[in-house]
Amino acid sequence: MDNITRVSGFEGHGDGTLAALQARRQARNIDLCVLLNIAASPESVAHVNDYAIRVDREEGICAFGSVHPSNDNFAGEIARLRDAGIKGIKLHPCYQKFMIDDPAVFPVYEAIVKAGMLVLFHAGLDPLDPTKSYATPRASLKMHRLFPEMKMILAHLGGAREFGDAERCLWGEDIYMDISCMAGYAPGGVIRRFFKKHRMDRILYGSDFPWHDGEELKMLDTLPLSREQKEAVLAGNARALLGLEGI
Repeated sequence: MDNITRVSGFEGHGDGTLAALQARRQARNIDLCVLLNIAASPESVAHVNDYAIRVDREEGICAFGSVHPSNDNFAGEIARLRDAGIKGIKLHPCYQKFMIDDPAVFPVYEAIVKAGMLVLFHAGLDPLDPTKSYATPRASLKMHRLFPEMKMILAHLGGAREFGDAERCLWGEDIYMDISCMAGYAPGGVIRRFFKKHRMDRILYGSDFPWHDGEELKMLDTLPLSREQKEAVLAGNARALLGLEGI
């Protein structure tokens, strides 16, 4: 958190621990938090997934695991996560230093598809490397077309700081996208066009906690959404995607 705060200028909430997340969840009456773990190095994969499997059993937590394309045991780790009941994988092309459309990563996607798991990508630019996009909207669309069975979720409207390309390439496609960290980051006109153009049943709420804490809730209140549409974004779409209709 110290490193990201220094580079990005974001002010974090809490200390970045699971205890801080649980305190926020309880204070805001949140039913479920999806915790997105990232294996930033090949060596950290097993440790990160041990943690994901452990905390996934905590009340109110749905933890995703992670793999690293440079770790040769990615298929084994994906199978281990699946067998432990983990529903998804988080990949961060910028932190993990791979291009989303690099053919060398295709076996990872194939293993995720085989396991029937979700995969959530950081999409677009990132404050830690603002000069290079590892997951451009055009490349993300290419992967959606090459792997149509992959249950893909793209963070940040499909491309942080690349909203024009995301609008041209991705909005309206049959791809899940979240709104995490977009309040005050994406211009209001961009947000309104996104909600107008993208499928309402493919939009997921996200805060990117600990970096944001309630800003996206306020943002949703400014949009001309019906109660049913807002409920779908805040919970219904995620329930269906995660297979948690009873929550």
